[in-house]
Amino acid sequence: MQKTSYKTLVDAVNDLERKGYNHEFILDNNRECVVCHQKEISLSPEDFKIDAVFRFYGQSDVDDEAVVYAISSENHKIKGLVVNAFGIYADENANKLIEKLNVYAQKEKTPIKRNKALLKFSQEHHFGLLLCWKIRQGIKNNIALLRIANYIIYFFENDLKKHFEEEEKNVFSKFSINDAKKIQAENEHKYIYSLIHSIKTENYSTDTLIDFANTLEKHIRFEERDFFNYIQQNLPQSELEKLAVLHTHKAIDIDAGWGDRFWEKSK
Repeated sequence: MQKTSYKTLVDAVNDLERKGYNHEFILDNNRECVVCHQKEISLSPEDFKIDAVFRFYGQSDVDDEAVVYAISSENHKIKGLVVNAFGIYADENANKLIEKLNVYAQKEKTPIKRNKALLKFSQEHHFGLLLCWKIRQGIKNNIALLRIANYIIYFFENDLKKHFEEEEKNVFSKFSINDAKKIQAENEHKYIYSLIHSIKTENYSTDTLIDFANTLEKHIRFEERDFFNYIQQNLPQSELEKLAVLHTHKAIDIDAGWGDRFWEKSK
């Protein structure tokens, strides 16, 4: 593929879709594959090639990034995108899928070295950022707000709520009540809870849903590029090891149980 420059993630996704990369793939680290639910296809690392990778950095922090992989499979006659915020995290026990994406991405920048105790939280963040993207896609395509709101509630109850509860119980509790970074994380959780309450009680508008997506994305970026690094630097290894044991929520794609995939490009 001829390398093209894009100003934003949205510009890249829209243009790549026009070029035929119109299927959404989700990372499944447990099965070491990428999955396209639209076509019910799973691709192992040997089944696809990476045609291009595009990185996008935040305005205030060069480490604030998202990565888009354009992939294709000649055998399955399919092309699509893997949208993965913050790249693929380096892991000493990385499977073949992560290693393949890492090798391609390392041409530009080494991935984050995330402590194993926090790696699962980071993997869960991937799905949280996909939620933000789906909300924006729905709004851009003029999808009825109720459909988007129903998915937000479904995602919150089956994923985000559990993720927040584990952070609050097992991570935030490790720091003093006066810790500035802990306070910021807790306040952001509280605001997201308030937005969820508005959505559940049908007291919302387009601005509310956009605010939810923007707030959640900003919160995840804060944790990934600031708070998690702070945790790794300030908690002793023994405490980090306890976190790894206490973490029970798993990063999974919950969309298999959701029928209204409003974010997909209409045929």
